Amino acid sequence: MDWGALAVSFQLAIASSLVLLVIGIPLAAWIAFTSSRLQILFEAFLLLPFVLPPTVVGFYLLLALAPVKLVFTFWALLIGASIMNLPLATQAFVEAFRAVDRTYIEGYLSLGATHRQTFWKLILKLSWPGVFSGVALAFAHTFGEFGVAMMVGGNIAGQTRTMSIAIYDSVQSFNYEQARTTALVQLGICFVFLSIISWLKAKQRAKA
Repeated sequence: MDWGALAVSFQLAIASSLVLLVIGIPLAAWIAFTSSRLQILFEAFLLLPFVLPPTVVGFYLLLALAPVKLVFTFWALLIGASIMNLPLATQAFVEAFRAVDRTYIEGYLSLGATHRQTFWKLILKLSWPGVFSGVALAFAHTFGEFGVAMMVGGNIAGQTRTMSIAIYDSVQSFNYEQARTTALVQLGICFVFLSIISWLKAKQRAKA
């Protein structure tokens, strides 16, 4: 088992989750409640990393990060993971925000609260299971991402070698036992987070 790769993967997943919360929540709020016609184009643009092959996203990131000398660093991994998972997290946030009963929102506004106060004190509070589900899904997906991580992060032990890259290395060197162990750990971690997501969704359905 490559414990260094496990540590890098955990660090990457935690860091990218924080980035997605900071960036994804405002973006999702705008998408969920805006009346702008640009919303359709913006959502389509936001989903591009999700539908494009990871090698395509990795190639463009490589071109963008090379001039600033971030290629093959943890920062490159973080940027890549955040971009790849932004569609997953943001869509989950949008669905959670739109699921909040409009009568609650209108009632809160009628009491004199601003739209900003209504969002942070009411909407976000009521939609936290959906927000957490989006973050958990992105966290789990980070463990399985390979293409972008390899292209922009490389394979530096203790710095940019993630669990997926470690499995690839083990297979390449015919060390199937180590590959099997790392894969099982990765599978277990992802299963735990997906179970949490399923539990939260069931909890939301029970409240509906």
